[in-house]
Amino acid sequence: MRGDTGMPRGCAAGTLQVLHGALPSDLWEELAASVERIAAELDDNPNRINYARRRRAMATWRMPMSDWPELCDGIPKLGRLARQEPNLGTVLVWAEVTQSEHRNCPLLAATVLDRRDRYLLVDHVAQFLTPANQKAGRLELRRWLDLYAARLAVQCDSVTPVPSGGTL
Repeated sequence: MRGDTGMPRGCAAGTLQVLHGALPSDLWEELAASVERIAAELDDNPNRINYARRRRAMATWRMPMSDWPELCDGIPKLGRLARQEPNLGTVLVWAEVTQSEHRNCPLLAATVLDRRDRYLLVDHVAQFLTPANQKAGRLELRRWLDLYAARLAVQCDSVTPVPSGGTL
């Protein structure tokens, strides 16, 4: 593994273990060579996105309390979602900006959430991301969150530090 990617070692090791078990042994070397070629191409690309930097920049970021109602305002059929704290928005935006699995969001590892709240939040995120649920108000909110995440990603990629609790 090259340098500090910001990806949890257990997650990377688990992925490698699944791949190793799924590939016939004669293809493992070919896969490793292909990954190295892709890594070399990315290293040579001056316009590549540094996702490790984004994960570091977003490590303590939380959606500001004032941004969540603003994002939900005027979206019909949101119901219960519109009344929730912005933790759902934090996890969804973090996952989009970092292009990481939502379960790796630092908020879910933080001690600010008790076990029950963490479980409920993970369940809400999973429901929100389920393709069958991507309709009506959820779909519109997802579009707004993606735009919000795109603006935040630009900040991560610039020299301007990402505000940990300020609005964009």
